[in-house]
Amino acid sequence: MLSVIFMLVLIVTSPGSGGLENSHDLSRVETGTWKLVKIDGGVQTFVRWTTNPDGTPVRERKGEMTVNCSVQDAVNLLTDAGSTGKWMSGVSENYCITRIDKSEWYTYTLFKVPWPFNKRDLVSLFRMESDPSNGKVSIAIVSKDKYMPLKSGITRLVDYKAMWVITRIGDKSIKISFNATSTAPPVVPRPLQDPVLERIFHSNLVRLRETLSV
Repeated sequence: MLSVIFMLVLIVTSPGSGGLENSHDLSRVETGTWKLVKIDGGVQTFVRWTTNPDGTPVRERKGEMTVNCSVQDAVNLLTDAGSTGKWMSGVSENYCITRIDKSEWYTYTLFKVPWPFNKRDLVSLFRMESDPSNGKVSIAIVSKDKYMPLKSGITRLVDYKAMWVITRIGDKSIKISFNATSTAPPVVPRPLQDPVLERIFHSNLVRLRETLSV
């Protein structure tokens, strides 16, 4: 999703960061096959390998949950850049750069990053589509690193793609699915990085669910 990958080193060296469970198993996941990583807090998260058109292997993450709220409640939260900090950890800034119309806009995100790494930022294009017939809303996110000038001392994230799918399943109940991929190279070796990313990804979605359930 936008999980805060560059908080990795801080979390790995902090108490309670946990071990390296599942890291070797996940590295052997067959291409295209989803592997369940965790079920907790009303959220399921998965991982699989896919390939880019040029044949580059890419790890894709997915989260799924049901929430007792309306589709519009979820849309309002996920499209409000100023509310991202309510459920996503490690975000220093997040705001709308340009709003083209109700269904398309650009967002800037600055991530908190521990020393000695450069700060990281992300410029994203959001496109939202809705189908009133079935109460389904999709929000596609793709990085647009050249839309905004680079900032001194900040490394721009590129090749990020994500998708939110929000579906009505009852009068006051919805299903949310989130997929995200990035070709950014590991900050540290994968056996250290991947288990931490999985926990961050999962915990962010649990906080999202808790925020929507209030």
